[in-house]
Amino acid sequence: MEVRDATADDLATMAELASGLQARPDRNIPYLSNDAESIATEVGELPDWQLASAVATNGDEIVGWLVAELDLEIGRVWWLGPFVTASNWATVADALLAHAVAKLPDQIAQQEFAIDAAFADLAAWSEGHGFHADPGSVALAMEGLLAASPISTRALEVGDHDTIAALHDRLFRDTHTTGRQIVESTDPRHVRLAAEIDGVVVGYVAAEHQADGSGYIDFLGVHEEHRGAGIGGGLVAAAAEALRARGCGRVHLSVREANAAARALYVRLGFVEELTLIPLRKGFSLP
Repeated sequence: MEVRDATADDLATMAELASGLQARPDRNIPYLSNDAESIATEVGELPDWQLASAVATNGDEIVGWLVAELDLEIGRVWWLGPFVTASNWATVADALLAHAVAKLPDQIAQQEFAIDAAFADLAAWSEGHGFHADPGSVALAMEGLLAASPISTRALEVGDHDTIAALHDRLFRDTHTTGRQIVESTDPRHVRLAAEIDGVVVGYVAAEHQADGSGYIDFLGVHEEHRGAGIGGGLVAAAAEALRARGCGRVHLSVREANAAARALYVRLGFVEELTLIPLRKGFSLP
């Protein structure tokens, strides 16, 4: 077996290999879609995706790969993989991680894998490499239509930025996206909506049209003083409506496993719980 950097010429083969594994809960990496075309798009659109990457080959055949999604601003890497088809899974995964870690920029001090709870092999393997499991999240999805939003929402405006960025950073401290990144995004696939009462912004939702054609609701934040008034559900409905208008046939999201109130809200709105996601982290923890 040889381990080397990934190249652009490898991407289609890597995506095909991963798509075969994504259909298996015991090999699923929730960061990526399940079909090969979407996986290739998602990986290929990452800035410098080849910078800290690894491909394992047996002769001319690719038998495993691992790619780093980097955020130099917060000093964190999200590992995409390892995707391994070889029978000696742990041996190949060891070699992939060692090769890719050696290529990480110096400012990266935090690492994370994410797995379907059924991926016991990776959970046990990551523990041996110094990772620990943080509280899990439940992934929910819905294919139908939500009722129209009962509240008034609108697209974010420049004057909202400071308020929403501060709210986001307070509610979602140290997550994968900062408040400033939320409000300053210019990606046309992103949906950013605000809810206001008497001219005061009291909540927001951040969503995106993903490469596989689905819509993902990434963050939902409501000011503490205005909870229980239907604002959260209204923002979700408005985001789903905006995503449907962009052609998304499926809308999905995730919520902390222990957050019974939020899970109940999403189920009432028509979402169905599909799987449990487990974050495996090294160098940091999130509550």
